[in-house]
Amino acid sequence: MNCGHVWTNFKLRILANGMYFTGGGSNYSSLCEQISKEANLNYELSQTPFHDNINGLKSIIDNPEQFKMYLMQ
Repeated sequence: MNCGHVWTNFKLRILANGMYFTGGGSNYSSLCEQISKEANLNYELSQTPFHDNINGLKSIIDNPEQFKMYLMQ
């Protein structure tokens, strides 16, 4: 499976829109600031990072077909 076009689109979207940090990593705001500064990107931090992880996993479990291309076989 060639994912080159997916990664190119992903990179372009990050450059255009910035990054949204969630999960445990978003609790280290200084790390997020450093990544953003070095990459010259805008960023936002989630207000509910741990709930985001749980809700994301629930979405995948409820709709595995929708996320099939991201799941390991």
